[in-house]
Amino acid sequence: MSQINVNVRMDRELKENADDLFNKMGLNMTTAINTFVRQCLRERTIPFQIKPYDDYKAKIELSVRQADEGKLTVFTVDELTALEDMDTDDALRFINNRRKGMPA
Repeated sequence: MSQINVNVRMDRELKENADDLFNKMGLNMTTAINTFVRQCLRERTIPFQIKPYDDYKAKIELSVRQADEGKLTVFTVDELTALEDMDTDDALRFINNRRKGMPA
């Protein structure tokens, strides 16, 4: 089978990160891209879900609206870590108290 060269432009950091990942898998960029294209052709689709940017933008906008309306409960990393060590009843009590604005 004859071969051709394909030039792809990408951000330098993206390429370096991809090279590192593929090398850990025992692949180079050419093999990884060829594998991706073959999988696309085999499945007749891109082998993973691609979501439009607007989906994420809408979620962020909803989160901002909820925060503005006081509908979100914010926890610190320390509080989330502490929740991991609580039994279910204590964790639920802690979360419900925070939602009501009471001290933990």
